[in-house]
Order: sequence, then C-alpha cells, then structure tokens
Amino acid sequence: MALNIVIGVSGSGRTHFIEHNFSSWKHFSVGDYQRKLREEAGNPEFMDFFAQKLLIIKANEQIQEDVLKALRQGQDVALEHTWYKAKRRVAYMEELKKVTDSVRFLLMECQAF
Repeated sequence: MALNIVIGVSGSGRTHFIEHNFSSWKHFSVGDYQRKLREEAGNPEFMDFFAQKLLIIKANEQIQEDVLKALRQGQDVALEHTWYKAKRRVAYMEELKKVTDSVRFLLMECQAF
C-alpha cells in the first residue's frame, strides 16, 4: 500500500492529475469532506471564523481517519489536500507513518500566463 498526497491551491489541477495518474487508487479529497460538512450545516451563506475553523478541523479529522482505514485495508491511496505549510502536515504524518512507509508528496503549482 502506498500513499500519494497531492497538494496545491484551488484550481491547480489536483483532481485532474489524480484522475489521470492514479485512477485505480482510492481517492480522498479534503474539499469533498468540507462540502459535505457545509451541506450538513444547511449550506449557510456565511460562517463565522470559528465555525469555519471547526468545520475544517472536523473535515481533516474525518479524512485522516478514512485514509488510515483504507491504508490498513491494503489500498493504495491518493489524498488531495491544500496544505501549504509543513507544520500542518506533522500530525498527519505521525499517524500515516504508523501504517505505511511509502508516502510521497506531489506539489501542484499554478502557472501564470
């Protein structure tokens, strides 16, 4: 089992890259988790800072749990995320390293035209 974590800003091509290069892998997207939680909250037009922060924390906890479960089941996983700073990845990496030693980060960059 292997894990590829595809990182990049919104619109950088993360989903396209995963669909074309890892189509047979289990695909998790933090954006999908955040959308689901917003829907469960009634899709409010506005969320205050603290409510948004809690939603992001909950989405990250849920996706980490699901990724770990898939890896434990022996699946190859492509994780799509928007982490920008290494310090935000530390908590994930500590848990992921307990399950697999095959973790690769791929950074998607937007090209200015």
